[in-house]
Amino acid sequence: MEVLDFNLTLLRNEEHHKFHADFSELINRFSPETLGVQTFFPHYSELFSAEGDALNFIRKNDITDDLVQSDLERDTTLRGFAAAIKSACNHFNADKRKAGERIQIMLDGFGTITAKSYESETSAINSLVSKLTRNYASEIALLGVNEWLDELLAQNTAFTDLSNRRYTSETAKSQYRMKETRREVDAAYKTIVKRLNALIEINGSDVYLDFTKEINLRIEKYTTKRASKAASPVVVENPTTETPVER
Repeated sequence: MEVLDFNLTLLRNEEHHKFHADFSELINRFSPETLGVQTFFPHYSELFSAEGDALNFIRKNDITDDLVQSDLERDTTLRGFAAAIKSACNHFNADKRKAGERIQIMLDGFGTITAKSYESETSAINSLVSKLTRNYASEIALLGVNEWLDELLAQNTAFTDLSNRRYTSETAKSQYRMKETRREVDAAYKTIVKRLNALIEINGSDVYLDFTKEINLRIEKYTTKRASKAASPVVVENPTTETPVER
């Protein structure tokens, strides 16, 4: 048994903070020393505390879910397009394979767009779509991925409209700070999980069994919840005070 893999980026801010609060509580309950993560846990705890401060700022300023959800949607579409191009690079048809490889080289030049700030990501997506439609039209048509670009551009426009209508520059900055803090917390979490899984492999699961069962139950709960949301029809909701992932 080992700690399950978990995509924390899909969690809303409140969910994300609650999951890490549970994880931190479990580490403390079973003891960092007993679990063999005492070297890494203080740094994780410091970052988790910083996330709490960022979340409190967001709560006090009544920043709602909608902008972050819109950003998550364009990120998901961008990743889907990138995955389609990566798959094309292994296509059995030589022409499609070469088309995929040409586009992949261009994509690599943009770096990790989803890790950029709101404004930088918006600009990068517009530039990406423009360059693809202008310089790689034949490759896009051959691979049949036009709809990905259409959807990505539409989502990017929707995000921009929402941002201009609902948010000041200060609230956008606060969300970006949350985004950066979350990334750091998740990296520290993954370091601990990697260490735990390595120790389980080396020492056996007995010492870690109860801890692993408890954290995996929480991971499964969040995974099931996200799957349920993804399967539900899309509806327009009134803004709430719960704040989702800021990416």
